[in-house]
Amino acid sequence: HPHFVLGASETLEVAKVVLATGFQTFDPSELPLLNYNRFEGVVTIADLDGYLREDRLSELFTADETRIAFIQCVGSRDREHGRDYCSQFCCKASVRLARKLLFERPDLKITIYYIDLQVTGKEFRTFHEQMKSRIRFVQGTPAEILPAEEGDGLRVKVFDPETGEIGYEEHDRVILATGQTPNPINREFAERLDIELGSDGFLALGDPGKSTRSSRPGVYLTGACAGPTDLATACTQALATAAEIGR
Repeated sequence: HPHFVLGASETLEVAKVVLATGFQTFDPSELPLLNYNRFEGVVTIADLDGYLREDRLSELFTADETRIAFIQCVGSRDREHGRDYCSQFCCKASVRLARKLLFERPDLKITIYYIDLQVTGKEFRTFHEQMKSRIRFVQGTPAEILPAEEGDGLRVKVFDPETGEIGYEEHDRVILATGQTPNPINREFAERLDIELGSDGFLALGDPGKSTRSSRPGVYLTGACAGPTDLATACTQALATAAEIGR
């Protein structure tokens, strides 16, 4: 637990330090136009994952509610608020969750709104191709979620980058693909361990692409504390860190 580590009175002599403090999930309530806290039909991918894991999908939407939308890059790719980066895992998470939904409810009509779909890795590219016939992919990120003009659904305001026009589409549920933001404890670690903190709030690597060490020799960074990452990349970084220390 970070507070235990930082507040400990014991001093240890160690050869190396590895920080793997992870990230903090973006709070979508910071974007009031998405109405995450106002409309019950607006949830996050973490919320959806919880419903699926606990086999409580029927509590999220009824048999008559079939129009589901995913909105990508919520809290990411946002230059105005200093988060002009990709969170790496959201596209994969959304498509995989959409597949799980279709397995449970083949009648669902799923739309994924995206800026640039990050289809990386051979396995995921194949997986994406398989799902294209069952999921509707729309380039353009909704800026606002509103109540439906009639009934209990939701209406999303979408900007079409090809036509430059704004339109509206109705859905029964909207899933927000919330991105990664820096763990607030990064700043305290940076000060106490005398390592650099990037302007984006993530801890800075000393030699990006070549080493997982920080700006200070002997202190290494693994996973999302050094920048947004998916699970596979975090595991690869952990192996690289172990190998570098082993050498």
